[in-house]
Amino acid sequence: MNASTATTWARALGFHTPVLAFALRTALAAFAALLLAYALGLEHPHWAAMSAWACSHQRTAAGAMDTNMAMFILLAPVFPQTAGWAQHLSMALAVVSGPALAWLVYRGVYPTNAQRRLHTLARMMLAEVPALARRLLEEGRPALWPGGSAAAALWQAQLHHRLLRLVRWADKTQWPARGQLHDLGLSLRAMQTALLQLQQWRRDTILATPALRRTERRAVQALQRTAAWGGAARNPRQQVRLQAAWRALSAQPGLPPALAAQALQVAQRDIPALEAVRQQLP
Repeated sequence: MNASTATTWARALGFHTPVLAFALRTALAAFAALLLAYALGLEHPHWAAMSAWACSHQRTAAGAMDTNMAMFILLAPVFPQTAGWAQHLSMALAVVSGPALAWLVYRGVYPTNAQRRLHTLARMMLAEVPALARRLLEEGRPALWPGGSAAAALWQAQLHHRLLRLVRWADKTQWPARGQLHDLGLSLRAMQTALLQLQQWRRDTILATPALRRTERRAVQALQRTAAWGGAARNPRQQVRLQAAWRALSAQPGLPPALAAQALQVAQRDIPALEAVRQQLP
């Protein structure tokens, strides 16, 4: 009997020939897996045949391994059966609590929808500014940046990568503040540069005159208020104090003119741009 005759008989009996061919191939694969498991001396060879059926279709293949493991834990195919109902109940709770815990983690800790990914990424980018200010305050005047210029280049590359991702998520979610992302990137870069150059001035300057010591105190005050900016509690007066600290720093005669111009730009342009994006976040 050739293949065309078999196909004709199958259709006459009411079988759907593609589905029948798929079932026969899967049955042969399951039988081969069963024989191989017996030959290898596995304790439960029927699970090999069951895995062949679970992995045979593209819609079930993704969760086939997890399903087999869960069934293996729940059914506990051991003869004679020695476990009591309490042990079976604990295993069932363990199987259910695993996906439930994963759901809670992805729901609360690591967001999975586009809107929450956008907000999380924007908060991470804004948090880099006070975090850098805190690091510079903790290390004091002797050092410039932990790791040198390589660490600064890494920070800039990370900023560019996050900004591109933020633009992508903003376009997907139609975020109302997506028109401000260009100013956000420029302001983050400018503030990082100003903070690092200010720290370099603090490292290289010998505080020999009262004007230089007063400028150092203003620099520390600007770093402290930058480190305190962006906390969980949003104080409307915090931005005003932060801008006032950088504006007062820019007016110090002991500061180099280029650095003073940068400090004034931070007060007038960069801080309002960052605060405008921050106000759009929940």
